[in-house]
Amino acid sequence: MVSSATSRTSLCTVPFLGLLLVLAAAAAFPYTLEPLVEFLRGGPLIQCLGTVNDHQSEFPCQRPVGHAVLEQTWWLPRASVTVDGWIADYGPLLPYLLLVTQLYTETVEQAAEEFGQWCPCPCWCVALAWWILMTLVRLVIFCLVRPYNEFFSDHIFLLNCMLAQIQMSLAMTSCRRDWSSEAEWWFYLEVLVAAPLVILIFFEAFMTSWLYHTLFASCMALLASSATFQATAFIWMRLLRSTAGQETDHSKKLIEEVSSV
Repeated sequence: MVSSATSRTSLCTVPFLGLLLVLAAAAAFPYTLEPLVEFLRGGPLIQCLGTVNDHQSEFPCQRPVGHAVLEQTWWLPRASVTVDGWIADYGPLLPYLLLVTQLYTETVEQAAEEFGQWCPCPCWCVALAWWILMTLVRLVIFCLVRPYNEFFSDHIFLLNCMLAQIQMSLAMTSCRRDWSSEAEWWFYLEVLVAAPLVILIFFEAFMTSWLYHTLFASCMALLASSATFQATAFIWMRLLRSTAGQETDHSKKLIEEVSSV
């Protein structure tokens, strides 16, 4: 059971690997598929709007587009502007949707139950405090690097923090499912909440890296956020694995005691 729990918890790192692939695809897209798609469409994929001599004019976007206005002529720029607004306004709160869902389904209480051995607070307080601490650290670092936005992608930094929090939630989901005989309604509900969040993160990461920031800025933000938030998520997963191992050892001892009677 321990090996099963370890393998399932390890699957929670898959979203981060997906983010790496998305950013790699965004870096290669302008030199591979974009020219082909533009040839098939008969024009540029993305156009920008600007004001020249009090008249609004259309021109090909020069990457990074910065704060230029994208011309929303088809679904891709429309979706990009909409998702970018969601992430900018509500991004830090989105992972809390999954955490609140897990509080409702009691996944936090069951998966992180052993945390109460080294902390006098309830396990849900430990999880909530961990999430809030990550959010505050992100805000502090964001304020420090914001003047250097040209060299550091604040959006990629935010997205990796959000992804790390979602991975931590999925780790609790995996641990609880490993203790259950079969997947129940709570498992499907949590996956249903997590999946759209991960898709939004991937889409925003692709558009941000492709249009709004240079490759250098995206890589710097990815490295910094991984060292900060992915490392934190890894520590959380290790703690869950250790508690899962303790729970399994306790169950084995009970079985041995019963069988010896």
